[in-house]
Amino acid sequence: MRDRVLLACYLAAVVAASLVHDPRVLAAALLLVLAGAGRRLPRVLLRLSWSVVPVLVLVSVGWWVADLLAERPTQAPLAAFVLRVLLITGLTLSVLPRIDPFRALAFSRGLTLLLVLGVSQALTLARLWQEMRWALRCRTAGRPRLRDGLRHAAAAAGMFVHKGLGQAGETALAMRARGWLDDRG
Repeated sequence: MRDRVLLACYLAAVVAASLVHDPRVLAAALLLVLAGAGRRLPRVLLRLSWSVVPVLVLVSVGWWVADLLAERPTQAPLAAFVLRVLLITGLTLSVLPRIDPFRALAFSRGLTLLLVLGVSQALTLARLWQEMRWALRCRTAGRPRLRDGLRHAAAAAGMFVHKGLGQAGETALAMRARGWLDDRG
């Protein structure tokens, strides 16, 4: 029950953060989320800094240049955008690790099935990525050059897309055969 309530509160907070456009309210909510992170605060800040901040810097610079060329005011909408992304990501990083998704979705057989399918897909792809990393190490005598690493990553990404599409098709066929998916009508 605790997990279900936490998940509902998390989803409500994400929706609320999406509807608020005042940078002051978003900043206050971000500070509240960071204060509520407790002992996890250093980890949340570290993950925010390397996962979201570089993208936000690039998007913000592009937004700022576009608004400058169009002679529009930039500060409030850009600040609200940046704070909203930081708030939702910080909320995700601090709340979701506390939720057991299987307990939170136990009320619905269909959602539990989708969760199981998603987790099995993620575990399969993680295992495959690890095997591909080992294969690259085995094929190179020393540390792989940057060019080799980039070519390997591009090949892996293409293979993941191809494998994901194939697995999605197989899963849809299996769900349709068992009556879970009726999209022909």
